[in-house]
Amino acid sequence: MTLSGRQLLVLKIGIALMAANIIVPPWTYTLNAGSVYSEKPAGYHFIFEPPAPARSGLMHGVKVDISRLFIQVFAIFLVAAFGMIEVKPSIKKTREPKVKMQNTKKEKPMVKTGDPWTD
Repeated sequence: MTLSGRQLLVLKIGIALMAANIIVPPWTYTLNAGSVYSEKPAGYHFIFEPPAPARSGLMHGVKVDISRLFIQVFAIFLVAAFGMIEVKPSIKKTREPKVKMQNTKKEKPMVKTGDPWTD
């Protein structure tokens, strides 16, 4: 299977968006105080430089929001897949010029003789 130029462009854009989404993922602030656990969105930050926790202490932290990241990656995949299908080159049937069929053989006129074996 070969990709057309437009399909290749859609594929490259999809890969670039996936990479950007993974390099700069969504983060959440976490609070884990025994029986109390909560999460709050912390925005998007570079994967190797996570945001600082909301407060200092052992109960506060940050983590990558895996569920939101998965949804975004899946959405990018779907849009790229449908985009590649949409820009698929159409198969054009080439029209052959209509040529009048000419009989090059001269046919002999059929003469019925009444013989069932030759007619």
